[in-house]
Amino acid sequence: MFFRDGTSRTVETEVPVPDLFRMEAPFVERNIRFDYLSTNNLHEPRSDESQFFTEVSYSFSDRLGVIVASPLLLRDNFFGPDTAGFGDLEAGVRYVLLGYKNDDPFKLALGLNVAAPTGDVDRELGAGQTFIEPEVLLFQRVARQTFVQGQFSLGIPTADDGSSTEFGWNVGLGYVFTDVAASQYFKFPTAVFELNGGTALGGFEAGTTVLDVTSGLRWTIGSKAFGGVAVSVPVTESREFEAQFIFSVIYRYGAPEEVGRDPTSSRAYF
Repeated sequence: MFFRDGTSRTVETEVPVPDLFRMEAPFVERNIRFDYLSTNNLHEPRSDESQFFTEVSYSFSDRLGVIVASPLLLRDNFFGPDTAGFGDLEAGVRYVLLGYKNDDPFKLALGLNVAAPTGDVDRELGAGQTFIEPEVLLFQRVARQTFVQGQFSLGIPTADDGSSTEFGWNVGLGYVFTDVAASQYFKFPTAVFELNGGTALGGFEAGTTVLDVTSGLRWTIGSKAFGGVAVSVPVTESREFEAQFIFSVIYRYGAPEEVGRDPTSSRAYF
């Protein structure tokens, strides 16, 4: 790809495809992600919530990686005392079955996540049981600067307490402006649109479907990071919140300092 860098010369560069906001990417990489999520009118429990979400990813190769994530939750409860504390800890493994090379137009990855009940269920900071989540992750380049992603998962409860298995279905679309590089702190902005859905299978909530729409903007910072802002709103009568605002930074600690690619990363590039 080529872009103007503010001078009369044209330079060649590689443009990394950024992560979406509420979907997992079908690649492995060494990075750390910090998200701040401000949620208005959370329905269960009834509250406004601030969440500081941290996720650390480590790749052993360009095909195999692991992920550990944990949220810090601060809730302004509508009824009862406010609460604050860490939520449930999630750990997972991801394997890129197809498309592990950076230039591959199609990627298919398989994942298995486990959410452990480390959050205090009495203070409504956790689910109170372990969930196992197998998932399938997809990426397809559909045009020179456009890509689509898919994530399909089953969140399976381990306790026999009437909890539903959740079928998660997410589809995302991104358009990368590969010729925009205003500065080292704002390069290659990417317009993002996502459909984030979940349907309860079995249990007390069987058949209930929740669908949110997420739109936002990602951009590249230097050679090792991404920034991003987004907003999610529900479009179904069944909903988990009224609005959610997302501020996100991803630091790619495995990426080289200058232009180049991490040999243990299977992130897509344009």
